[in-house]
Order: sequence, then C-alpha cells, then structure tokens
Amino acid sequence: MPARLPLRWCSTARKSPARMRKTTACSASAVPGTLEAVAYNAAGQETGRCALTTAGPATELRAEPEEAVLRPGQLCYIRLRYTDQNGVLKPTVREPIRVQVTGGRLLALGNACPFNLQGYRTSQTAPYWGEAMAIVEAGTEGCVTLQADSTVGSAVAAVQVHKE
Repeated sequence: MPARLPLRWCSTARKSPARMRKTTACSASAVPGTLEAVAYNAAGQETGRCALTTAGPATELRAEPEEAVLRPGQLCYIRLRYTDQNGVLKPTVREPIRVQVTGGRLLALGNACPFNLQGYRTSQTAPYWGEAMAIVEAGTEGCVTLQADSTVGSAVAAVQVHKE
C-alpha cells in the first residue's frame, strides 16, 4: 500500500509499503497551498485521499448553529470557530470569545481542552485549536440569537423557535 504526497513546487514524496508503518514522515518545505496524501492498495488502485489546505491571511469568527429551527426548551449547540474567508479553520488563533444570548438562555460555553480552569458556566472562553462551543436553551417562541465577540471580530447565530 504505497502512499504518495503530490506537492506543489517540489517533487512528489513516495513511500513504499516496506518503509511505511501506521504513520510515516516526509520532509518538505512549507509553502502555502494544499498538501494532499493519496493512498494506494497493492494493485495500485487509489484507496484513500486526505488534504490539508493553508488558511488565508484574514481571520473571521464564525457562529454555526446545528439546528435551523427549535422547539421551546430545546437545546441548540452553536459551534464557534476562527477561520479564514473560505472557512478554513485557523487552529492557532486563541483570542477569547465573549457571548450574549437573547430569546433563550446560555447553559454552557467552553472548548474541548482537557484543562479548563474557567469552567463552562461563564460567558467567555478561549478557543481550543481555534474552536469553542456554546449550548443554548431556546425560549418560548421567536428567535434565539447568540452574539459572539472577540478582538478578531464578531459573529451572530440566529435560530427560529416555533411551538408545534
């Protein structure tokens, strides 16, 4: 099962099955763009592909709710993340994020970091690998709105609440 790493602006790196284990390392210069790993079976057929793309220079804060419509009292998980203008995650951005909720109640705000001294019951958190999560309980009707602010920018997530 050889793997191939076609790289823009440099030669293709190739590892044979005898030299590969579960992970392998190749040396390449850092250049902006996309790095794509392609895996092949013993017959030379492609069996998998994975790509990493360099994030652009601009940084945005995004708020992405999991649901578009809620029932009263239903929980809504809102993903907060720092990205470039194309939605590519920027995992090294650690600017704290502050949130305010209207039309519902903020139940928790935090990140996946196993060591979080702030806890999850405050209205501010630092992202972990560029991401955080807000858990909001919907009010009785209307719209639940989460306003997220940081030194990088602001984002709004709005979700409609309907009685069925």
